Amino acid sequence: MKKIGLSVYMINVHSKNIKQKYIKTNEIYNNKSFVDIVEEFLNEMKGAYDRDDESENIFTTVKTDRTDKKDKDGRPDYKCIFGQIKTGDYGTASELVDSRTGKVSHNKTSNEAEVIPFVFGMLIPAGDRDNGIIIFQTEGRFGMKSSFEKRLRKYILEKYPDIDFNMGALLPTEYIEKVMKRGVLEKIKLICFQAPLDTRKALSVNEGIEIKEERIYYGPTGFIGKKKDAILGFLHGKNGLKEIIADENFIYDEMKMEFKIGNRKRTFNLNNISKIVPIIDITKEMEGRGDHPEYALVKSEIRKNALEFLEEVRTS
Repeated sequence: MKKIGLSVYMINVHSKNIKQKYIKTNEIYNNKSFVDIVEEFLNEMKGAYDRDDESENIFTTVKTDRTDKKDKDGRPDYKCIFGQIKTGDYGTASELVDSRTGKVSHNKTSNEAEVIPFVFGMLIPAGDRDNGIIIFQTEGRFGMKSSFEKRLRKYILEKYPDIDFNMGALLPTEYIEKVMKRGVLEKIKLICFQAPLDTRKALSVNEGIEIKEERIYYGPTGFIGKKKDAILGFLHGKNGLKEIIADENFIYDEMKMEFKIGNRKRTFNLNNISKIVPIIDITKEMEGRGDHPEYALVKSEIRKNALEFLEEVRTS
């Protein structure tokens, strides 16, 4: 099985006609919430595949699941929608080869798309909130976010032309600060985009070929405690990466940190702090479940992680 992941995004809705930046996600249009609008969109996408010739992609809704959450007193807590879609790209002809025999099993035409099922979930807190969480499942290098987002934006433009939405970073600086407090730093990765000449010579790499070089530090106990001020300074734009780790023997371009919180891992690329998208690896939870993970299992993981993220950023 390929690596199964969950990509987490913050979602906001804004009006095109007023200066107010964001509007309440639970009162979008005639008492409709944004979750209601997304549910309408998904229902419209059921049935035949929608074809987008610009991106050479097809898309359809397989199932939707509206399961709003109430608190212990029975009051509305979160509006939730989950679903499974199938999507894939066409436009390229290729041979499909059986990896076990090395024989061609099918000649794929440019009109055929390799379609994969994906699960997603969106949770928006009840009350006067202007944001929520949306999580997309990924499988290896394949995902559904771009095909979902493009079609949802087109649907909203046609049906609700006065509003638009943003789907982006999850309050990066505040969120990372919370992860630093709650989690355990398991790994630091430093990446040099162009390995030095000595490295290329040692590897006998052909002249003119550029390669990346990485250094990984496992279990750096004490790093966060001693470098906390430098990390926070970087997050708030007060200093650079070199104030966090200065290694004269390895000039790096990018720094990543991997934290563990309970059984979950969070990886952050500090060089792209304004666009941090947490990626959660759930491959182990899905092992032995067939060629593609079961809808109910992925939905459960999405729901659990969405609630965790919402609680982590709720007070931000």
